[in-house]
Amino acid sequence: MNKANIESDLRKVNLINVDQWNKAKWRGVGYIYGGGKPPSIVLAFENATSASKLFRDLIARVGNEDTNRLLRISFVEGPVPGEDPGYTVLVGTDIDNILSDLASKGQGIDTPTITGFLTRPLRCNISPRLEQFQAEFARFNQCFVVPGDLTGQPTDRDCAILTGNIVFRSTEQITSKQDPDYAVFAT
Repeated sequence: MNKANIESDLRKVNLINVDQWNKAKWRGVGYIYGGGKPPSIVLAFENATSASKLFRDLIARVGNEDTNRLLRISFVEGPVPGEDPGYTVLVGTDIDNILSDLASKGQGIDTPTITGFLTRPLRCNISPRLEQFQAEFARFNQCFVVPGDLTGQPTDRDCAILTGNIVFRSTEQITSKQDPDYAVFAT
């Protein structure tokens, strides 16, 4: 297998433009809920312009409604060695779902082993807002993901993505380096 094929496969599989993600500078998470509609996860970035571009590129791949559940956001609660108490947020591609989606379009990949593609995990302090968000998510079984500023306010509502692929776990459930959320231990 040549390097060009591997790079092509990686571009197909990775939903998030990591260079754009790094330019946007992800720094936090906010939550919006209430009003009788699905809650929102606000991914707080330093650079709103880069964040909007990142989300517009993501929407081009998954749509405003991620019906194939290609985007995966994990909230992992529990102790992480060397870290303060809290939870970790991971944002990335759902590898099983993207491979199925590509195969259904006749765009299989040649690379024999693909592991999780995640942005750098973000460690957050314990927050009662996460618990309320979990309750609202359970009520609707979906939520919006939207870019925001460092105050946790959305900066571009046109970039909202509706998804149901939100995972809530504890660190005790992650027992293998092959687990898609094992990156929590690398924060």
